[in-house]
Amino acid sequence: MERKNARDQLHFGIIGKGQVASLHLRSVALEGGSVLSAGCFSRNPERNQEQAALLGISKERVYASFGEMAEVETTRPDPIDFVVVTTPNYSHFEIASAFLTHGIPVLCEKPLTTSLEQAEALAQTVSETHGLFCVNYTYSGYPMLHQAQRMIQSGLLGTLIRVVVEYQQDRQFMTNLPDGDWRKDPLSAGSGCTADIGVHAWHLVSMVTGLKAQRLMALFSSKPEQLPVETDVTATVRYQGGASGVLIASKTSIGHNCDITLRVYGTLGSLEWTHSAPQKLIFSPLGEPVRIYSAANPYLCPDIRELSRLSSGHMEGLHDAQANIYRPFIRNIQDRKRGCESGLYDYPTIEDGLDGVRFLDACLRSVRNNSQWVDFFA
Repeated sequence: MERKNARDQLHFGIIGKGQVASLHLRSVALEGGSVLSAGCFSRNPERNQEQAALLGISKERVYASFGEMAEVETTRPDPIDFVVVTTPNYSHFEIASAFLTHGIPVLCEKPLTTSLEQAEALAQTVSETHGLFCVNYTYSGYPMLHQAQRMIQSGLLGTLIRVVVEYQQDRQFMTNLPDGDWRKDPLSAGSGCTADIGVHAWHLVSMVTGLKAQRLMALFSSKPEQLPVETDVTATVRYQGGASGVLIASKTSIGHNCDITLRVYGTLGSLEWTHSAPQKLIFSPLGEPVRIYSAANPYLCPDIRELSRLSSGHMEGLHDAQANIYRPFIRNIQDRKRGCESGLYDYPTIEDGLDGVRFLDACLRSVRNNSQWVDFFA
């Protein structure tokens, strides 16, 4: 693992609180080299200061709003080097835009925004400001998904013909969300299951296979039926080049806590990965015995072995995967500060975030048209 030194230490801020923010803080700590120095946690001044005190942030760097934080931090002699946005979906656009226009790199929760118009505008802001932007597609940090990507790029699967991805949960029945929860409001969330977990599944396919969507047909359902957002989505996809795909994301799959499975089929073989055993990748070459690749082993590429924080045979976890997203993002910031950017930083970018919102937009357009086929690029 790369050694850290005081010269490379970064300072960051965070917008938001709760379980998602805590996951980010633990992941940054696992990666090392970055110190939490500023934040905006609540509109309530007392709660804002209380949370900051728990995290060891000095009072003068606790802000009443994200706008104040973006403006004041850039005037300090020791400004934050990046900000982490963990707020509800509807606020991502304004918050990210504010920090980008002040020259501060952003790591933002998914989905990028709640509308394609906002996503495209944010991508334009990144381009105009030459800003650094990372979208937190957490699961894409698992080493064996990068191994799968490398194997597909090398041609081991031949021509890709089909991909199937599933993200199954039972949280609709196991978690009691309050009636006023923003996740039940399509204006605040963008949609339901599709924006929450469907975009994760979509990004895994895009990252691992490199396939680009051409057309899509989506079907939504809700349990209970009177919910204003969907609890389940099934999307059938036609990719450029002729491959087909199926994406299933559900919050009503009883017996499934957080089960993600990716299967990629080609003319020469197939690959299978599952979140329940993330350190393993199953490769089935045509006419040959099935092979199981495991994380941290010497037969993997050196850069993929470096993604594993445990020795072979040990179970990796979500914090490890998310820390692997922070690693190249932090390295990119450090290299930019030193004036030696290489251009080789493997993290989900603004374009990946835009692709996820295009998927969300295509699903919504299909459903509004009685689940008809729609062009991915409207």
